[in-house]
Amino acid sequence: MIVDHYHIVRLRSLDFKPLNMKVNNTLVWIKISFLELEYYDESVLVALASAEQRPVRIDISTMDAS
Repeated sequence: MIVDHYHIVRLRSLDFKPLNMKVNNTLVWIKISFLELEYYDESVLVALASAEQRPVRIDISTMDAS
């Protein structure tokens, strides 16, 4: 992670063509609107996010409920 952003690093390849690269997966940010502050607990947020896919992390602002 660099400056709070995820990056992909691969081994160098001489035949690398960025226009032909296929993206198999990507990270998305899930916004849960109108959630009461008592549910801003990591276990609750992970359980909610798990309904969509495998959660990667919860951002600091959310954990601080700010």
